[in-house]
Amino acid sequence: MKTFIFHFSLVYSRQTRLGGNQQKMNRQLIQGLLTSLVIYPMTSVAALHTFTAHEVASFEWGTEAEQIALTQAPANNFGPPSVLVDETGRSLYLLDSENQRILVFNTTNNTFSSIWLSSIPLSPKQASSSAPLSPKNADDLCVMDDGMHFYLLFSRNQKVILYNRTGKVIRTYPIGNDIIPIGIRCHKENGLVFEAFDGQFYHQYDNKALVQIPIGKYAFHVERHNDSQGTIWLHNNETELGGEISVKSQTGLLKTINFIGLDKDKNIYLSVEEVVGEESLTENSKAENVRRFLRKYTPKGELLAQVQLPYSLYAYTYQDLAVTPSGDVFQIVPLKDSFEVVKWRSGVQTKRRSANSHKLSQKLFSYTESQSKDFHPSETDDGVAQQKSDRPKQRGYRKSLSRKQIIRQARAYANHRFKVRSANITPRRGTRYGRKRVITPIRRRGSYRGIPYKWGGNNSIASFKAGLRAGKKAGDKCTAKNRRCRGKYFGSSRAVGVDCSGLISQVWGLEKKYGTSRLPRISARISKNKLRPGDILNKPGHVMLFSHKNRRGRFCVYEASARDWKVAARCYSRSQIREYRAYRYNRAHSSNKRPAKLYVYGSTSLAERQSGSYTAKLRYSDGSSKEVTSRVSWTVKRPYDKSRPPAYFSGSRLHTKSVNRDEKVYVKASYTEKGKRLIAQTPVFIRNTRSQGWWWW
Repeated sequence: MKTFIFHFSLVYSRQTRLGGNQQKMNRQLIQGLLTSLVIYPMTSVAALHTFTAHEVASFEWGTEAEQIALTQAPANNFGPPSVLVDETGRSLYLLDSENQRILVFNTTNNTFSSIWLSSIPLSPKQASSSAPLSPKNADDLCVMDDGMHFYLLFSRNQKVILYNRTGKVIRTYPIGNDIIPIGIRCHKENGLVFEAFDGQFYHQYDNKALVQIPIGKYAFHVERHNDSQGTIWLHNNETELGGEISVKSQTGLLKTINFIGLDKDKNIYLSVEEVVGEESLTENSKAENVRRFLRKYTPKGELLAQVQLPYSLYAYTYQDLAVTPSGDVFQIVPLKDSFEVVKWRSGVQTKRRSANSHKLSQKLFSYTESQSKDFHPSETDDGVAQQKSDRPKQRGYRKSLSRKQIIRQARAYANHRFKVRSANITPRRGTRYGRKRVITPIRRRGSYRGIPYKWGGNNSIASFKAGLRAGKKAGDKCTAKNRRCRGKYFGSSRAVGVDCSGLISQVWGLEKKYGTSRLPRISARISKNKLRPGDILNKPGHVMLFSHKNRRGRFCVYEASARDWKVAARCYSRSQIREYRAYRYNRAHSSNKRPAKLYVYGSTSLAERQSGSYTAKLRYSDGSSKEVTSRVSWTVKRPYDKSRPPAYFSGSRLHTKSVNRDEKVYVKASYTEKGKRLIAQTPVFIRNTRSQGWWWW
């Protein structure tokens, strides 16, 4: 039986108001010290440190200079999606899109300032053929040149805009149509790198996926293997040496791994999510018990510090953690009444307790369960939501669908391009048709991407296009939450689009619209671990179509919920979907599923007389994937001759021999399924280390 120590303490103090450049924020900051409730095995208490948390700032939601704006969409709220620091660690950056600014926090003197973003000019030709570009539509940002330049991602426009320190537009960069970007990174040597919905990372001008993601002078790769372990591979681009960190579960089942960064001492910082207990499939089961942890590893892979992190379901975040060179980890926590900025710092454990600890802890952990009243409803009242589909009946319409067909249709809704005329738009306050008011989410003419949200909508793509040609409105966001739109109704027939359950009804080929309470009647409840492309994540009031899991374990979905009210692709962590249940459509099948491509992951550089593990994953034609590490044939060869290489495989682990000089070999994996043979290989450098030390740092 294991023995545990429970540690909980707090030190609280206040600081005066902070001034910003050219503008005072009139914000009283809170400085605090918090150690969350952490459970440590007694065997490792002496070595394992914890983190304490300084609550740097607390902002109210709003559009004033000292506030941060909140954008509401069906079943989702959006504030700053990410937090990041520059290379020096002196400045922290938040993208406050709705207020059209970048918020800058000076970590040296604890002051805030704002970079106000100018509007993006368009030529007359661009204005007539493109969707308007406004800083309000920015989805993510990255920083270059120590905060002198900023790249903002506009996903719906497939563009990146370069701003300077004064907030002026310098240049516009297009993004290839083959990539659905969900995040952006800046790298001094490699330029812009996009994280795409398919789980891959891409250079700005290259459609070939990166094997490892650049960060500073390093490159990394994250792979979650199963519920008990995962691996982080790191590669030093200057020395061409690499290493790997094994990530293991501590208190539950390991579900996600997120690489945050490294400090100046080359310690590695991760956030992981673990599910405690088994997922119950009973009808009245509670939401999953998901715990989030911040971990710090030494360069040799030893776990140095750990703490349980708060998370919030009030607003969506994409990258809520950032580490400075000194080892401070900043976190953003969007709560119902405030937007919190927290700084975590590792150190030895103490036994000091504080009377204020419970109050501040409750604040940070106060929104782990969502409240429907805090969000725009995503669909109409399910009791009357039996609207018939407008899809034309055709041969095979009532037959089952393949998963590939379902995903292809969902992708078509997210990527559909269309033009909007003045006749398809309402004024800001909307247009009344009888007892129903319509308010379009689109405000200006131009070309757009992604079928717009419509309250109660259940349109096929064909009927959506026909509706626009007939002068119908492009979407309708006049939901029951709007005081001018209250009531139980489908929405107006004068608008076209889909809501969340309308999207599912369409891609599943249903004859009528099924709401979130009725979709389980034609589906089977399954575990989230068994989700496959075309299944759904459902809760009362909102539903999402599952596409795939990325390498870090995040759930990637299609849904009729975005910052700009449309069908979009997005990836969620396990904690963000803890309230959803997984269902499989009774008529979905995978008969057309075929092996498509084999991927190999592992160290790209090993020292002589060392070893490293490798992983093989198979991706199928329907978008699903599985690990086949134990079933592939592993070999290693030299690049130019057939002589025996200075390495050999034992299972999936590569063991290197002594070398007189640095050598390059290729790790090769071969796998056969359904008569199709797939091969994948990756280069590996074997380093002579007798003159330079064995470890890659």
